Amino acid sequence: MTDRFGNLTVYLEHLTAIEGALTHGSRGKKLYRDKIGEFILAFDESKRVLSVVATEKVHFTIDLLGHV
Repeated sequence: MTDRFGNLTVYLEHLTAIEGALTHGSRGKKLYRDKIGEFILAFDESKRVLSVVATEKVHFTIDLLGHV
């Protein structure tokens, strides 16, 4: 989910719990556009892996997210 500033928030909840997470402001991993620039997302459903590729800025920290 992106906000009006282009920041991306990734939620790790199961599909059945995602509505509650969005409604109650559950924790999510926030990626700030001013730190990573423009980005492209790719999700591999078979491996359950989300890739975020920054297209402008080349230095940022990668946090490994646990399996859901």
